[in-house]
Amino acid sequence: RIPDLSAFKHLRLLDLEGTKGLENKRLEGIGHLSLLRYLGLGGTDVTKLTQQIMELEQLATLDLRRTRVRRLPVLCRDTKLVSLLADELAITPREMRRMQNLEELSKVLMGPDGSLASELAGHVNKLGPLRMLGIRVSHMQRHSAADRQGVMRLLEELRKSNLQSLLLDNYPHPLLDLLVDSPAHNLRKFELRIRGCLPQVPQEIASLIAVTHLHINVEAVEAQGVRALGSLPNLVVLRLDLNSSPSMTVSSNDGFQCLKSLWCNSQYGGGKGMQFEAG
Repeated sequence: RIPDLSAFKHLRLLDLEGTKGLENKRLEGIGHLSLLRYLGLGGTDVTKLTQQIMELEQLATLDLRRTRVRRLPVLCRDTKLVSLLADELAITPREMRRMQNLEELSKVLMGPDGSLASELAGHVNKLGPLRMLGIRVSHMQRHSAADRQGVMRLLEELRKSNLQSLLLDNYPHPLLDLLVDSPAHNLRKFELRIRGCLPQVPQEIASLIAVTHLHINVEAVEAQGVRALGSLPNLVVLRLDLNSSPSMTVSSNDGFQCLKSLWCNSQYGGGKGMQFEAG
């Protein structure tokens, strides 16, 4: 049950994550919480925000992950938002100009024609405090020249940025070659989640030396795939989804110099499983 918020005018933090029955019409009272600094709506049935919420003068963190919110209300004035978290947020350059204090922005939706990538590239470096950026690539059917140009321009701008953390979600395998050069020199964390299920680990993976967190779905992991993954010098977290019976052997010669977390999932039984040789 959601209480009447009118009695909580001095509330600074409101976390409604996972609240059942929280729909758009129930958000109206939140716009009157003038001192609110944190609003968590993750995992609720909310699909859009009220104008009043976006106009809260003290609001610094807005968590919309695992909701169906895709767009923000029209921003009529600058906000003090420091952290804006969502799953697929279609954000415009005008909205970005209204959020000059942002340090975390994730995930922005990059359209299939590369247009949003081009727009985002022109503004990402104008957000001085921005340290963490997450981008979700929408479905690109043909990976056309326009797609490549949009992604290339975005990556070129990222290399000039002061970002410390970058997430590329749902990234298309045919465009992996564009990531061979480090997207940004200052990155402490570069998380790459590759779209779809691949027949095997692509060999160009070994060239993505800046990757620290990798999520990949493959039919099977051959010995050369193990070596390609193990050769990544900065890989800290590896998540493997296998669409076959697990059968994978790791030796001391396969690398994995920095790996701290290995997460492997398969819905199939049988196979020899994961085996680790001595050392």
